[in-house]
Amino acid sequence: MVQYKMDTLKVSEQGTYRGHPHPHLLPQNSWVLNLWEGACYKAVRHFAQSQISWHDQKHNLLSSQILCVNLFFPLRGHPDILRLWLSSNLTDVREIIDLDFEYVGPDDPQDPSGYRNYFNEPGNRGQNRTSADVAITWRDNKGSANLLLLEFKFTEPNFGECSKQGNPDQKRCLSSREVVTSPQTQCYRAEVGRVGILSWLATVLFGKTYLLSKPSALSAMTSIS
Repeated sequence: MVQYKMDTLKVSEQGTYRGHPHPHLLPQNSWVLNLWEGACYKAVRHFAQSQISWHDQKHNLLSSQILCVNLFFPLRGHPDILRLWLSSNLTDVREIIDLDFEYVGPDDPQDPSGYRNYFNEPGNRGQNRTSADVAITWRDNKGSANLLLLEFKFTEPNFGECSKQGNPDQKRCLSSREVVTSPQTQCYRAEVGRVGILSWLATVLFGKTYLLSKPSALSAMTSIS
C-alpha cells in the first residue's frame, strides 16, 4: 500500500494518527485520494447529504470503510449487477430497491437525527451509533421488501469478537447464528443492557433472519414487509 501511495497517488508525505506519522496514511487534507476516482465526488456528496460521518481514519489506506465504499458505492448505479450478485445466494431476488451505508434504522421524524434511535445513542450515522456498514433493500418475487445488512472488514486481525470489556466468555460471540437466535444468552452486550446489531435484527425488525454463507462479510437479512 505504501508503494501504491507513492507510485500511483504520487504522495510521499506521511499522514499522522494521534500525533504519530505512518507511511500507510495519507495527509488528512488529501484523504479523498483514498476513494476511487470514479465514485469519489458522488460518494462525498451522498455522505454529506445523508449526514453520514466518515471514520476518523478515512485517510488510512487500510480503512475498512473506504474499501467498502469503493466496492459498493458504484453498485448504487448498477442495480442489475447487484441483483445478480445477490441471486448467487438467494433465489427470489426480483429487484434492488436501495443500497446505502452506515444504516441505523428506518426514518423517524421524531428523532433529532431523522432515524429511529433504538439504543438511545448520542451519535449519528457512522459515528457513535450502532450501524451496519452496508444495507441493501430488495424486493422478492412475492413483492415483499427485504433488508440485507453487511458488516465489512478489510485488515482487522479478527472478526466477531466482542468489543465490550468484561465479557467473561468471548467464544460465545463466534456463532452469529446463535447470537441472533438467543441474544440474551449469547450476547454480552444484551446482558448488560445494550443489545447489538444482530439482536436488533431479531427483536426489533420482527422478521425472519438468515445468515448467508458466501459473502466474505458477515451478513444478516430480514423481511421488512
